[in-house]
Amino acid sequence: MKLKKVFLYLLIFSFLNYVGCYSSRAVDKEIYFSEMATESMDDFTIITIRDEIIEIKWNTFQIMQDTLYADGLKEESIFVKPVDVKIALTDIKYVEIDEPDDLATAGCVVGIGALVFLVIIAIAWSSSGPLIDWPSSWSEWN
Repeated sequence: MKLKKVFLYLLIFSFLNYVGCYSSRAVDKEIYFSEMATESMDDFTIITIRDEIIEIKWNTFQIMQDTLYADGLKEESIFVKPVDVKIALTDIKYVEIDEPDDLATAGCVVGIGALVFLVIIAIAWSSSGPLIDWPSSWSEWN
């Protein structure tokens, strides 16, 4: 029984870590393409000088002669369409990367835990069934 609890806790923690909260961080393009792009295996977003937003798949980009070539997704109003990206590095304003936000994930875990705790307390205090005694027919509402 104790092993099942440990396994369940590990499973819940792993799931929350996998779907945890992320936050975006703007990075200077020179720093990203010179240092971080070779180490990171995550997709990234570029913001152009014309304020276009293009999401780039990490394993498709290549830089040749100060030009970025990649497969990406471009936001246009409410639609996102796949595009073949060919953009000069001078036309990129900055790069956005997503990073795990441990504090927000912990807040989410605490919030869900508090909600579950309150539901358990409410059920325990309700010895005669549900907390709200709903009318059994429409005429009792009037």
